[in-house]
Amino acid sequence: MPPSSSWSQRPRRNSALICLALIGLLPGKSYGDSESKGSLTPSLGYTSINYQETFKTDYVARVLTAKLQYQRQLSSSLSFGASTYATALTLSSNLPDTSVRFVGLNLRLGYLPSKSAGWNFGIYGGWYYNTMWVQDKSFGVRNLSGPQIFPTLIRRFGPNSFASAYLKFSPTLNNLSLMPLEDRELGAGLGWSFSITQKKRASVNLDVSNLREYFAPVQVNLTTYSLSFGLGL
Repeated sequence: MPPSSSWSQRPRRNSALICLALIGLLPGKSYGDSESKGSLTPSLGYTSINYQETFKTDYVARVLTAKLQYQRQLSSSLSFGASTYATALTLSSNLPDTSVRFVGLNLRLGYLPSKSAGWNFGIYGGWYYNTMWVQDKSFGVRNLSGPQIFPTLIRRFGPNSFASAYLKFSPTLNNLSLMPLEDRELGAGLGWSFSITQKKRASVNLDVSNLREYFAPVQVNLTTYSLSFGLGL
């Protein structure tokens, strides 16, 4: 049985998603920056995709990825974030007659001590959901979800500029049961955020990820590289 028919039966809703979403609706306290009120950042990225699935032709593409991120500071060291992304436009593909779209959602809650300058280390945890929409459903993974954890390092250069780096580990759940740790997503990223006006902030991010899933006798391996540019509202 191919992975798409198995993973499409995984539940799309989970109480953890609802709890984290409700946290994001809590009124934030004022700490003298825009994130205390909540900040919204749309971005557009160039993404390189290499998807491999047993018994199927590899899918290799270059796409534009649209992303929307929300960040809210709940206290001086506790923050909530949510982001969603989707393939906006396929620039090139080795399967030009097959439409493929990637869609995902991430929710996170983290502890990151607030400092005006210097190095800063924190831990984020949360939940993810992602899926592939393939025109003829001939390949692809569907409705993957599970917990995620990513330590984050920040170097602040003042109140309005900072660089960041993170590592991410996301195991996969199947019917709320943790699958073998070989079924996971690993990721890493670098970012730079800076103010362009008093009320607007720009960001540049480089992200790398590798997703590996196994459902006998089918194995999936997905590697992506993405360079994105965002503008905070």
